[in-house]
Amino acid sequence: MLPTVEKLLVLESRPLRQALEVIDATAQGLCFVVDDSGRMTGMLTDGDIRRALLGGANLQVPVRQVMRREFVRLPVGSSAETIQEALTSKIRVVPLLAEGGRPIDYASHYRVNAIELARPSFNGNELAYATDCIKSGQIATRGEYTERFEGAVAEYVHAPFAVAASSGSAALELALLALEIGSGDDVIVPAFASSAVAERVLGLGAVPVFVDVDPQSWTLNVADVAAALSARSKAIIAVHVYGQVCDMDPLRALATKHGLAVIEDASDAFGARYKDESIGSHSDAAVFDFGEAKAPTTGAGGMVVFHDRLRHDRAKMVRDQGRDSHDSLSYWLAGSNCHLTNIQAAIGLAQVEQAAAIVEGKRRVADAYTRRLRELDGIELPGQPPTTFNVSSPYTVLVNEHSRVTRAELAERLRYNGIDSHSALVSLHLMPSYQKHAAGRKCPVSARLSEMVLCLPSDPSMSDEEIEIVCRSFESIFFVRRYLRGNK
Repeated sequence: MLPTVEKLLVLESRPLRQALEVIDATAQGLCFVVDDSGRMTGMLTDGDIRRALLGGANLQVPVRQVMRREFVRLPVGSSAETIQEALTSKIRVVPLLAEGGRPIDYASHYRVNAIELARPSFNGNELAYATDCIKSGQIATRGEYTERFEGAVAEYVHAPFAVAASSGSAALELALLALEIGSGDDVIVPAFASSAVAERVLGLGAVPVFVDVDPQSWTLNVADVAAALSARSKAIIAVHVYGQVCDMDPLRALATKHGLAVIEDASDAFGARYKDESIGSHSDAAVFDFGEAKAPTTGAGGMVVFHDRLRHDRAKMVRDQGRDSHDSLSYWLAGSNCHLTNIQAAIGLAQVEQAAAIVEGKRRVADAYTRRLRELDGIELPGQPPTTFNVSSPYTVLVNEHSRVTRAELAERLRYNGIDSHSALVSLHLMPSYQKHAAGRKCPVSARLSEMVLCLPSDPSMSDEEIEIVCRSFESIFFVRRYLRGNK
């Protein structure tokens, strides 16, 4: 909920520090200046304050000495069209005044143009393919689009075999079953990962062994993996968290040495690469998620890719309730029904046809954020080794111990600016439902990340103006807090 107009007011006789406090609390980047009678006499932005301070002013000078007396305003009751015309890329807040010049309300760009964390973008053949499904009557589990979608994903990630599933979690379960992970087996899982990873391991009677992640890449720490191995270890799940790519070569070497399977959880990493090879090329199985917040998306759905036909056939049989595709009346395995529907696959196929543009869009957004946010004191960004091509899905920042604004305060102030954000994953070893499996492991890096990482809007279709709004909001929030804390 945005601040009320009363929260934006400051008396013209008050010191500049109070105006800065109003701007800090409301995060609109400005305040409305009024006289003793409540009549609006000026406006003051964080930029005005910045220029005044650079010009030699201090925070004790009266607001009236710095405020701008010429500003855009509208009478309360103005039409929506008039308000929309007044709001521009430079003018994002317009006071609405009653007779006599008293501010009653305000119009804000943020009230009508919220920037969501993720939103689907359908610019290709989605409608045509979905319509074709409807016309053919093949909207459920049978139809050509499922196989075409599987083929398109397999080709894109350079894997010979793919099996579509109803969700990313279901795809992970298919991968585990295809690799014959089951009761009593230990599976290495990064503590900084989705709870769905641990859930699927436990659901098969196996035991998740939580290990810490690297403080730079936020992905599996190979030394911790090696230290956690035992005679019961059967597999390693390498999670490319938030599109940050794991260092796969040492993981593969370790797995080969100990006879372990490697599964890539690439739920956030479609289009990422390791040493110029697509994610999915460095493991026994790789899992992708095409849920609503993902790009590409099928609304809900997932995929697992293999390099071994027998494992592919086993996963497909499990997905099809244990039936052999050549003998639909015979049930060979205890399976499940986790099909992706044909109409979802049709949408997915259209999305994968645009994969290059989607990846380019993700990288464009990430590069723009990085250029602007990396200089902010108190913000850390994950590292990107030269061997990896990350896709930042979503883009994440770490609000560290030295920041003058906490993660919760930052999220609240971004929300005031119409910007959606989301706190990070909760480290699995700290979650009550998994503590008994943590075996006393500390995982300090994962714990720190779960307390301090914030996810930002990073949809590949974000406009340059939206990126500018996010960056400008960050800069304003940090600038105001820095001066309030007395540090220039």
